[in-house]
Amino acid sequence: MQLVRVLATMTGYEHVEALGGSIESIARAKAGIMKAGRPVVIAKQPHQAALDTLVEGARERGCPVIHAQDMVSARDSMCRA
Repeated sequence: MQLVRVLATMTGYEHVEALGGSIESIARAKAGIMKAGRPVVIAKQPHQAALDTLVEGARERGCPVIHAQDMVSARDSMCRA
């Protein structure tokens, strides 16, 4: 089975013990599951540093980035039409 897409969920301090002591280290750990060239859907992030780190991880791996809130906004717009 080939991975089609990765979803990066919200990054917060609740992951400190498992993934590291800063938002950036947590986001870097989450970026580690990204596969080269595969699209990444990134959930809305409460911390700009997490978003920046996830986007950078995607860029380094050549992954197209899809922001989940953009998908929801587009869907909502179509439903209103």
